[in-house]
Amino acid sequence: MSRVRRNHFDAPLGQALVELEKSASVVVAEAQSESWITRSWRPITMLTFVGLIPAFIYIVKLERRVVRMETLLETLYKAQGGPAQLTG
Repeated sequence: MSRVRRNHFDAPLGQALVELEKSASVVVAEAQSESWITRSWRPITMLTFVGLIPAFIYIVKLERRVVRMETLLETLYKAQGGPAQLTG
């Protein structure tokens, strides 16, 4: 019984190990390549995302601040009897 269970788990683990070895060989081949773009595309991609994610978050927060500021100004203008909308 235990031998059957062991064989049941060994096959997927062996297949996963083969896939992992293939992936590792691709990364090693890229790292040892003579072309700079082949060696550098993974770090460039990582650095791009590391830069884009905080930039996106900053832009979204800045946009929310601008919207809140426009809402505040519209409220102040309404309170003073001014125009209901600042734009358009």
